[in-house]
Amino acid sequence: MNDRTRVLAAVAFCASVPALAAPVGFDQYAEGGHGETATFDGITFRDINTVSGVNPDGLPFDPEDVGTHAIVERMDYLCNDFPDVFSPLNGLTFGNTYIPGPNLSIGPLSTATFGSGATLKRAEWDIGFYTSGPWTGIELRTEALLAGAVVATSTYVVPGDPDERDYPDTLHMSIEAAAFDAVRLSAWLGGVPTTLRVMMDNVELTEGGCAADLDGSGEADVNDLLAYLGLFRVQDANADFDGDGGVNVNDLLGFLGAFRAGC
Repeated sequence: MNDRTRVLAAVAFCASVPALAAPVGFDQYAEGGHGETATFDGITFRDINTVSGVNPDGLPFDPEDVGTHAIVERMDYLCNDFPDVFSPLNGLTFGNTYIPGPNLSIGPLSTATFGSGATLKRAEWDIGFYTSGPWTGIELRTEALLAGAVVATSTYVVPGDPDERDYPDTLHMSIEAAAFDAVRLSAWLGGVPTTLRVMMDNVELTEGGCAADLDGSGEADVNDLLAYLGLFRVQDANADFDGDGGVNVNDLLGFLGAFRAGC
């Protein structure tokens, strides 16, 4: 990334939709890698770049090629250069490298999952990303997950001119469902996993929904009960209702309590 591209990326990203009422940012965290699983203000990012695929330039990649860490990246140097556009802040990106100090590096995303451990009804966040050139036509897919199952999906196709190169843009993203417990972002091109350069900020999760509505139908019914009992019987990880990392009687009691309460 040259200096001109880096400056444009910072301007476009930091000039995105104004911060929400109570978003989660990354300003208070140390710059650098925070691990393959990282928690920021109660929101945990995991399963980062765990797939293999083909980069936009046609070269194949494996997880180790793109990096599987959550990375906090400083942008205050460029923010100081453009005080009328934004103020100093950090963002969250992904991969295995970053530029130390007051600079900017937008890392690759093939997939990442995040959540707070609570049942949610809405999630929203801002991203900065590249358009045009090899990025044109990439599908950025957002999925709301409940016990590992997809209950809602939305997609955004990166616009641009394939003959141009690396124009930065921003997007305010959101997804809603009757109930979900995690959000998965992924990048696709021609039906194959790919990578898109992104940086996230202003993440907000709204708790609510119906925890016992496993199939996203809007109500807790016998289909949800049978589905959960099936998962519990085989000790499937998706039956970990209380999120403690194991499947035991507490999860069964927790689900039955939520099922009894209904939606």
